[in-house]
Amino acid sequence: MAIRVPLFWIMALWVSAILGQAVEPSEPPRQQAEPAQNAAIQETSTESAIGVDQAVHLAIDALDRLEARDESDALVPLTDEANRYIEVVEAKDAANPWLPYLYGRAYAIMGRRGDAVDQLVKFVETREGRNEWRAYRLLGDLFVDEFPRLAKANYQKAKVLNPAEPTVLFGLSVCAFKLGDVEGAISLAREALQVDGVQTVRYVSHLAALLSADGQSNEAFKEAQRALALARTSMQAELGSHGPLLVVDAQYQQIIDILQARVNEPAHTDISDYIRLAASVRQRAQIRQMLMLHDVLRVVEAGVDKTSPDTPPALLEQYGIVLAEVGRTDAAIGVFERLLGVDSDNSVATEWLSRLRPDSVKSQQAEEP
Repeated sequence: MAIRVPLFWIMALWVSAILGQAVEPSEPPRQQAEPAQNAAIQETSTESAIGVDQAVHLAIDALDRLEARDESDALVPLTDEANRYIEVVEAKDAANPWLPYLYGRAYAIMGRRGDAVDQLVKFVETREGRNEWRAYRLLGDLFVDEFPRLAKANYQKAKVLNPAEPTVLFGLSVCAFKLGDVEGAISLAREALQVDGVQTVRYVSHLAALLSADGQSNEAFKEAQRALALARTSMQAELGSHGPLLVVDAQYQQIIDILQARVNEPAHTDISDYIRLAASVRQRAQIRQMLMLHDVLRVVEAGVDKTSPDTPPALLEQYGIVLAEVGRTDAAIGVFERLLGVDSDNSVATEWLSRLRPDSVKSQQAEEP
């Protein structure tokens, strides 16, 4: 009989790989020598007090948030939370039909496609699994790159259970394109956008790529511009975040590719395309500069973490400056205030605070005699 490695160990190794540092998984609760003492601990434990069904729902919620996280944001706490609730389900009901679904989703998040497929196939063979559209959608996602026909079959089952789900329609569109049905792929992509309300950059960008592949360059350019506008709106809403910058960068690249293909056509005569292309290259260069600043920030943060709590003023100066440059204003203000606490005469901190909170500085100057 094969021995299954505990999920919390596997996920801890995955977190370590992503963060580039050792993350020690918490040991599972050990049995106490005294049964009464062990019972008392269980009574005070939140995990042991909840029922199996509630633990399943809480694990699914944690996995939802883990999938939706921005890069490594909240990676460790969300991973720990998902692990805890999955362990509760397994400890209280090892034969629970939802366990393969939870394991399958966790494996999918970690990129362990084979293990994820094995668990999800086992799940959809159960009564509960046959009615869970998300399991079929996820199987489609896992198959779509290499086995589009198999992916299509799973997406179709998901669509029967949830006809108006944009992620399923998007998956079917990808399958159609991979199977050579460009017209069908475009139709499904438009349907996904309509259901989605044109809110998801990925769907609009996908439609732009399909239109470009079909030779509809004017429509492709319009959709690519719409995708870029959505991406820039998200970037403005999350100033200082790395993920939205990557999306904007990718959308500029798509526009550049479309325009470059147009100007390379032998019979091309529209000079305005050269102007648009030059502007897009310039604007993308600005985004790339911001992305490089995030690389700088990671280096400085590593130094601050390593020297905390006695971080040298020179390093704090750099930390505050880079935070301000990437748009994390509140964090930068906090660092410069910390710097003044260490070095009250620090001119760099004073100057940057005057830039970052000018109203506050003006108010202080007005109160001075």
